[in-house]
Amino acid sequence: MKKHSIKFQLTIWYSLTIFVVVTALFTSFYYITKRALILETDRSLLSHASQIADNIALNTNNIFDSQTQEIVDVSKSQIPGIFVAVTDIAGHHIRSSEDGIFLKLAKEAIETKKESYAYQTINDQTLRLISYPIKRESSVIGTIVMGHTVDIYQQALQQLRNIALLLILFLIIPSIFLGYFLASNATKPIDNLAKNMQKITTENLSERVEIPSKS
Repeated sequence: MKKHSIKFQLTIWYSLTIFVVVTALFTSFYYITKRALILETDRSLLSHASQIADNIALNTNNIFDSQTQEIVDVSKSQIPGIFVAVTDIAGHHIRSSEDGIFLKLAKEAIETKKESYAYQTINDQTLRLISYPIKRESSVIGTIVMGHTVDIYQQALQQLRNIALLLILFLIIPSIFLGYFLASNATKPIDNLAKNMQKITTENLSERVEIPSKS
């Protein structure tokens, strides 16, 4: 009874170990993939936002003039699906009233004089936003607020999660069988020793039990 209990415990421990290792590998792969997608999105946003900010700083005297709007319109046409807005140092959106969506992000970029990132849902779409300061000499005169939808890669990550979950569930039974196989191999010398000891009776006390090799 005791030897079956040992085998059962070993099977559970082996199975849990295999399950935890596989789950950890899938989880690590998921978060590494997610991080890589975010970094690539941020890199692309930073590249485009800095170019637009430089164009505005070099070619316009007023961030609300027609030249600024033309630069924004050209940028939108060159990068389909991207959102672009310009704010002044108070966070006012170009050609519109103050917009709370950009205000906090724009003020953070103005105060730190560095780019700032955030997520925001606009018109049922989740955007990754960057606010990039427009600098003329050493002064910040406004910001570029640019965003790109991340719904596509979020859907891809959701599919990756679903696939990983299914694979982990399908691996439960094989991990139990593998755990049982490993436990059987581990307890086999003990089983053989127990069987040999049971053969010894008062009639054959001279019999010797072979000790299993450690190798």
